[in-house]
Amino acid sequence: MARVSAAWSRATLSSGTRGERLRGVPVERPRRQSGWPIASSAAIEMAVVNGQRRPPDGVSPGDWDRIRAAQATDPTASVATRRRPGPEVATGQMLLVLDEVLTRATDQGQFHELRTACLLTAEGRRYLCGTGAPFLRQVQAVVGACCAQSFLVVADGASWIRTFFQDHVAGAPQAELLLDWCHLAKGCRDLAARIPPERERRRRLVRRLLRALWVGSVPPAVRVRAAGC
Repeated sequence: MARVSAAWSRATLSSGTRGERLRGVPVERPRRQSGWPIASSAAIEMAVVNGQRRPPDGVSPGDWDRIRAAQATDPTASVATRRRPGPEVATGQMLLVLDEVLTRATDQGQFHELRTACLLTAEGRRYLCGTGAPFLRQVQAVVGACCAQSFLVVADGASWIRTFFQDHVAGAPQAELLLDWCHLAKGCRDLAARIPPERERRRRLVRRLLRALWVGSVPPAVRVRAAGC
């Protein structure tokens, strides 16, 4: 991220931008991360020791599955170290999250679009926002200032993001585009809605699909989908 900061202070965008400087917001103080209340750690540790299958209060079913799996792999580790079980960005990795916000315009059926980006490396993060092609040129410039061994893009699957990835990111080392969790979960629920109208069956299908996908178990999720259809 030091490379990004240095590039930020001196870089101008590529030809056609009339020398516009990169616009972004550096974040020196990390935002608050999710995790269960520290006061709940003792009860959660007891639940792990007792082999409790039902997640304790304050822990989601997906996080509870990951906590139990991690403890099974390394029983000597303190449960407190599992408080934030989400993945970490390692040295040499780069994560780019792209999205857009639409607000209604005064004309009927019209919207104002604001595109956003968050770029994370092991050293820090940067936020960007803008509209149209100028925003994408800013993102491309910042990405180009980073040297990473792997590059992951997480987004909602919008066509402009897929096009940007294919044209400017797909050639990067180990570049990968993943659908974000919110839209993946929505797709699972939409899939379940197509099966016969048995509410409990749909609930079970969605629950099993999401629990498998939350921990990255894609083959079991595919089998669940095949069985449900």
